Amino acid sequence: MNRFFVTLTVVIFALMLVTGCSSADNVKDSSPTAVGAIQAPAEYDLSTPESAVRSYLAAISFAYRTGNSEAASATMTAWEGVRVDSYIELNRQQSRGIEQTLTAFEVLESSGEEPTMTVTADEAWAYRYFALADGSYQSEELTAAYRSQYTVVNSGGIWLVDKVQVTPAGEVK
Repeated sequence: MNRFFVTLTVVIFALMLVTGCSSADNVKDSSPTAVGAIQAPAEYDLSTPESAVRSYLAAISFAYRTGNSEAASATMTAWEGVRVDSYIELNRQQSRGIEQTLTAFEVLESSGEEPTMTVTADEAWAYRYFALADGSYQSEELTAAYRSQYTVVNSGGIWLVDKVQVTPAGEVK
């Protein structure tokens, strides 16, 4: 088995032990010092550009939380996968992970023609970093708001995120 996957499996199980999660109890720990339980996103909907973006956001949140970019690969092109994997690796080199939650999402416009469309949206996030070693939080909960532009491509009848451009914004309505 690939060394990366063995290491990833050990980290995931260690995080599960630290957080006390079990298959019967997937409730997020409310302790301010312990990372919450790992929950995989619902089945992806890649049938429209807008639903593909929403699925991508859920998938990368899970990928960032678990440190496994492959967990989001079904929602994006290989080009975007390199960017997501790079961010996960940067955090890994800093011995941290990120737990993030999308708190607001509003599609403002979809434009273009198949096979390439652009989805512009306002979004807001709550997030915090945690230590990979013990799952303890390294930051308070932080927030961010963006005006984002997602380039999505139709690949074999499904929509995949190919490129993301974000601009920090004020509060999202």
